[in-house]
Amino acid sequence: MATMNSHFKVKNINGTSGERYANSGSMTGSSWLQIRREHTGSNRTTCCVLECSHTDLVGGHVMKCDGRSSNEWWLAPICNKHNNHNNTEEMFIDSRVTLVAVREGT
Repeated sequence: MATMNSHFKVKNINGTSGERYANSGSMTGSSWLQIRREHTGSNRTTCCVLECSHTDLVGGHVMKCDGRSSNEWWLAPICNKHNNHNNTEEMFIDSRVTLVAVREGT
């Protein structure tokens, strides 16, 4: 069961797959997932959304919607299902998963 102590409540940020957001800022042209791995040292292989075990990971842009931060964008290791413009649902991710802050519009 998800609680405020054990999980973050987040929402996928829609519209971040376009050309404006294509450049992760990496000198090596790394993906958002690779940028997250470089910052955290994590080689997680499954989606961090509660009760999801998909392995088709991307570095998805999410925003916490549980009142713990204000309009900050984060990179999270989520699957294509959860990193989809049709996904408007709130999702719970384990609070032990390290999120990487990104600048809006990066």
